[in-house]
Amino acid sequence: MIPGLLQTERYAKALMQAWLPQVDESVARDRANMRAERQQTLYADNPVSVSAVVGEAALRQLVGGADTMIDQLEHLNAMSELANVTVQVLPFSAGAVPALGAPFILLSFAEKEEPDNAYADYMTGCVYLEDASEVESYSLNFGALQDTALSPAASTEFIESIAGELRAR
Repeated sequence: MIPGLLQTERYAKALMQAWLPQVDESVARDRANMRAERQQTLYADNPVSVSAVVGEAALRQLVGGADTMIDQLEHLNAMSELANVTVQVLPFSAGAVPALGAPFILLSFAEKEEPDNAYADYMTGCVYLEDASEVESYSLNFGALQDTALSPAASTEFIESIAGELRAR
């Protein structure tokens, strides 16, 4: 799926509504508010940096329907114009790639005493990995994904072409 920091509200809501068991409306609202607060860190005086490699499947899965996805794809391209955001697409044509089917996030901190972490979601929770050798494995795989993915400029064009396909339906 599209990384949380880069999701539109409609896309995020459609994802939340799809999960079973469905959460109470107040829980969904609280989660949406937390996501919106985290997204504000992209616009802060000292904004967080995001480098995302997004699989083509995430761009083609009609989460929330065609209109929601068109908005999401346009938003993704708009976010990639920020100096602190890089988006690369991993097209189906890349074939088997490192970490296929195992989405993860690498967290790096400005404070040197804070070690990098890897983070992965699963159906009922998440795990943070701090062991240096494990984090190094995730870092190597992320680098390989970046090397395999389309360039940021080609990714923008690719995302726009998918949005164009949806508009033409």
